[in-house]
Amino acid sequence: MMVFAEQIDFINRDPRIDRDSQVTYPTTVETQTIRNSVFLPPDLLKDKKILDIGCCVAASGGWALSQGAARYVGVEISQHLSIIARENLEKYHAGKDFRIICSSAEDFLSENLESFDIVLATGVIFHISNQIAFLETLSRIADSIVIDSHNPRLADDFVGNLILDLNGLDITPETKMKLMKKYKYIFNMLLEEYPFTEFRKIDGGSDYGDIWKNSYDYKDDGLTVNNTSLICPSLGALRKMMNELGFDADLSPNQQLKEQMPKYYNNRRRYAVRFNKTDRSANPIAFKDILAA
Repeated sequence: MMVFAEQIDFINRDPRIDRDSQVTYPTTVETQTIRNSVFLPPDLLKDKKILDIGCCVAASGGWALSQGAARYVGVEISQHLSIIARENLEKYHAGKDFRIICSSAEDFLSENLESFDIVLATGVIFHISNQIAFLETLSRIADSIVIDSHNPRLADDFVGNLILDLNGLDITPETKMKLMKKYKYIFNMLLEEYPFTEFRKIDGGSDYGDIWKNSYDYKDDGLTVNNTSLICPSLGALRKMMNELGFDADLSPNQQLKEQMPKYYNNRRRYAVRFNKTDRSANPIAFKDILAA
């Protein structure tokens, strides 16, 4: 599928094209093709309505409309990127049903009355402070929700300290191997099953912080990020919240990305999951909504 090779502005006009590949994935034809083919498989797109929260330059819109999606709505907080997104879609998909909205995710969702078949929220949820309200709103307007996020570092730090402690123990190599296997099991369980959220502060002075700053410094509309707070839910936390909202987790996107982009999708970096609505009578999570019911 040559979508991005042929619609190259979705790559060349993306500010993430210059990101350090040693730290996080840069925007390339290959990375956008892999991620979009996993998030939005062509066989799921025919005649579907797609909402893309945090659409950047609307590459997922170009992908979806090229695969037969009926409608695409992209939401982007940066005015500069919103203009580029609109220009990209007008250039490659003139006459098709698309809309680009310059807004924060929260403001858009507070006013939106439209429903969608698929909602993309990739690289978004760790910037949302009220994540339960965010997910609850998405659950009311979508049949399928794709979320891509950073893993919390807490599990890695905890298990890493346990492994370091092994070096000081007077035990046999066999015992050490058994403990390492057990620690790996604990690590995976914490991330994938146990519901917890990590609050992470990224300062602009660190190398990693500079990557974040440069990624979100859009220059033309003043959205310069000096310090960034990330709220990273574990996969287990997302699964628990979405299950309460009537959605089951499809972990195949995570496995596919671990295989195709192992440098960036692994238990120490990112994960992705597709949630599909299975229970339309699920109860709301918020206490105010329980009272209202």
